[in-house]
Amino acid sequence: MGVEAPLFERDYILFFLGCETALRVRDLLKLTTQQILDLKDKQNKILRVIEGKTQKIRDMYIAN
Repeated sequence: MGVEAPLFERDYILFFLGCETALRVRDLLKLTTQQILDLKDKQNKILRVIEGKTQKIRDMYIAN
């Protein structure tokens, strides 16, 4: 069995990230739940995303 989050947890995370970061849906859907959950263990909670339309690298600090 994998360590996948339930579907509703994934949806909640995507909704919350979309509201907080103003990323496009296409960029949010590229993220995996595991990428977000791995931030819990890191000291610097920075998520790096390459935006699809502009190809800009965007670093976002994700708080608890």
